[in-house]
Amino acid sequence: MKKLLLTLALATFLLNTIAQQDTLSMAKQLIQKKKYESAMVLLERADSTNDRPEYVIAKTELVLNYFVTSIMHQFFALKDLKPNEDVYDYRGQAGKFSLFAFAPDSLLNRLKTKYPDNYQIYKTLGDFYREVDLKYDNRWLTDSVLDYMYDNYKIAYEHGVYDALSLYCMGLYLLMNDEFANSIPFYEQSLELDSKNADAHYNLSYAYIYVDKPDAAIPHAKKSLQLYKNKELKSDAARMIGSIYLEKKDFATALKYLIQSDKLMSQDFNTQMNILTAQLGLNDKAYLITTENIFNLKPAHPGICNRLADSYVFAGKPQSLIDFFQQKINGSSLNTTEIGILYFYIGELHLAMKENAKAKDSYQKAKEWLQKSESDNREELEYLDEIRQYIEEYLKEL
Repeated sequence: MKKLLLTLALATFLLNTIAQQDTLSMAKQLIQKKKYESAMVLLERADSTNDRPEYVIAKTELVLNYFVTSIMHQFFALKDLKPNEDVYDYRGQAGKFSLFAFAPDSLLNRLKTKYPDNYQIYKTLGDFYREVDLKYDNRWLTDSVLDYMYDNYKIAYEHGVYDALSLYCMGLYLLMNDEFANSIPFYEQSLELDSKNADAHYNLSYAYIYVDKPDAAIPHAKKSLQLYKNKELKSDAARMIGSIYLEKKDFATALKYLIQSDKLMSQDFNTQMNILTAQLGLNDKAYLITTENIFNLKPAHPGICNRLADSYVFAGKPQSLIDFFQQKINGSSLNTTEIGILYFYIGELHLAMKENAKAKDSYQKAKEWLQKSESDNREELEYLDEIRQYIEEYLKEL
């Protein structure tokens, strides 16, 4: 009799398993046919109380990927589509859709307690929190969404449940928290599963830069440049490659990639500054044209003048920038404030050259011109006051 009961229990278990597999298979077929509402109805009928992990996981994947409208990712509208339609044709649009009350976080966390060894639950929770962050950023029901994402992904990963995207997100989380070295293995494993993820290559290169491994960074930066389609992203990748070669003092190679970056997205200040650094390093006279372009972005702006001064001093060419600034002053197209600022930076450049007498003379001229300034711009007044204070300190010391 005992043996018979065991046999009946086993048979019941097998029948339930087969039925579950059939239902999940049918739902998958409906999803392939873009019958998203019908798939959800089928899954809800099979597990109306949301007590079976496989069904809750399937429902979560369905609503996350194919919702038309979402209310805080606790209610999801789904729609059966025609073969030539796409969910994005309706997403965010007004219309009559079936709304399902389904809160993946609450349901999966409950199942996690009941089935602590089912690590697909943790992985799916990580997926949910990732999507919440993408859609709602800091406007969701609770803080620390990314922490929840990482913690669940990590537990799943430690038990062998992961994919390329979860590995990428773990790497990104660590990178965002300045854990550059710890992020590297996750990016590397993610790329083993999906070598065409441009962002993973870019971020891995970024991590390698911060752990002072430029040679390891270069191949991934180049791969991201190759894979990106968006002009701005390609420009950013090319600029990264150029910046790495600048650090290696390979100015010719750096200039090649920086010019490519500039062609993709022209007049970017940081790219122009890096181009200037490379040209100064090569003693390429085109640096005068680049200096003109940078200066004209916002003539005599202290931030720009300061960056120019740093680059010229680093390259051992402060006199060239002094001549450039003096030429601008003599051109008489600048106002009193701009002339005062240029004299201040001429003083800074002379000081860098240890020409104290010339520095003092330039600071004095800067003081006189800035006294004539009649700016009413609050931001400008703040940095002018700061410059005036520096001038007074320098004049006392010189």
